[in-house]
Amino acid sequence: MSDSVATTAAIVVPAYRKYLEPQERAGLTLSLGSLRRFPWYWVIPESMRLPPWDLPGGVQSQVVALPDHHFQDVAAYSRLLLSPSFYRLFARYEFILIHQTDAIVLRDELDYWCSCPIDYVGAPWRSPWSLADLHLPLGFGRRFYVGNGGLSLRRVSAFRFLGAAFRPLARKWLANEDLFWSVAVPGYWPFFRVPQREVALRFAWEEEPQACLNQSGGRLPFGSHAWRRYGEAFWINHFPALAPPPGETR
Repeated sequence: MSDSVATTAAIVVPAYRKYLEPQERAGLTLSLGSLRRFPWYWVIPESMRLPPWDLPGGVQSQVVALPDHHFQDVAAYSRLLLSPSFYRLFARYEFILIHQTDAIVLRDELDYWCSCPIDYVGAPWRSPWSLADLHLPLGFGRRFYVGNGGLSLRRVSAFRFLGAAFRPLARKWLANEDLFWSVAVPGYWPFFRVPQREVALRFAWEEEPQACLNQSGGRLPFGSHAWRRYGEAFWINHFPALAPPPGETR
């Protein structure tokens, strides 16, 4: 690895489909403008063999091919990201940025976020969660406001340690994996550092981007998840390159 490539963090793109939609490619191209210094990893099913998109020259890219059963549905994907063995794949890095194919990164701020005293951050939830909401005991009434896993920064050492420590709970977990990391783990282990909603709003948005913009004083975040689903017109207005090709139908 050359000295020009950052090693503090890696970009991890889980992809289960052989081909990307044009706007997914446009979103990843936008992200590359801010993340090309970092190594990229495609996490794909073994049967796919090749990633669904070739990164341009000068960007370090590797493929992590895993058994197909990890990608058969959302529940299988969640089990994968609950396993400490997944994070051992990236043990050489301090952080991984999970960047699903429907996410975008807007600014070159990853170094800043890696310097923050956090173990996990993703877009704030529209409504807070508690352990009681997930039918877990010992909730103490605490509410959790952060964060969605589709674009999320994760400290590898913390996820390896706590993934092993909470393995019995993870094996029985039925909700999505990001609720495990953003609600269950900090609910039971207060030393797991997840920032407040105000900080997470600077990191990423998902639902209601216009409301998030108003709450953020007109400043766009580091990135966004599910931008087409929750705010396609909003994001295209700010980044016209995200617009669908002429003639494309949804």
